[in-house]
Amino acid sequence: MFKADGSFLLHDDAGGFRQLDRIPKELPCRSAVHVPRPYDAVMISLRSIDEANREAVEALDVSPEQQRFVSNAADSISEAAREPNGRALYWASYADETPVGFVMISDDVGGPGYFPQYLWKLFIDEHYQGRGYGAATLDLIAEYFRRRPEVKIMRTSCGQGKGGPLGFYERYGFEQTGEIVFDNEILLEYKLR
Repeated sequence: MFKADGSFLLHDDAGGFRQLDRIPKELPCRSAVHVPRPYDAVMISLRSIDEANREAVEALDVSPEQQRFVSNAADSISEAAREPNGRALYWASYADETPVGFVMISDDVGGPGYFPQYLWKLFIDEHYQGRGYGAATLDLIAEYFRRRPEVKIMRTSCGQGKGGPLGFYERYGFEQTGEIVFDNEILLEYKLR
């Protein structure tokens, strides 16, 4: 969780929080952000995927209309293994104690053909969309990159069409670069500073 004074709190194993002076590069990822709503309030956090939560995270999915734009968690993790130069980091997105989504990034990359500070995958399960969890997850990823002063932008790309995430990213503040990358995807940039 990020506090107003700029410090960072991390979930500890006892269910509380402990303060960190900086975010580690390989975020243990139980960082969190509070999402207020008119009828409830939840804490969105990023957590490592391990044997304890793997099955629940891999069961998450988007709507059939959205499936052509993003792969599920299991396929994304497999893709990361096939693309070692992408140096993927990935986490489950939790609303309180419930896994609701998946996020995968490239930070430092190991070769050409990869973008550093790249949002590689992001999805919120179809049953949890429209609650602010995707934007809260992006907040945590943006803050991860902002902790390094030399990092000025975060990139992502997305397909076009009905059910696509372009509107979501643009509402968040990403801007189209005019470039088409990968499998005919629009390249987007988000200014971190």
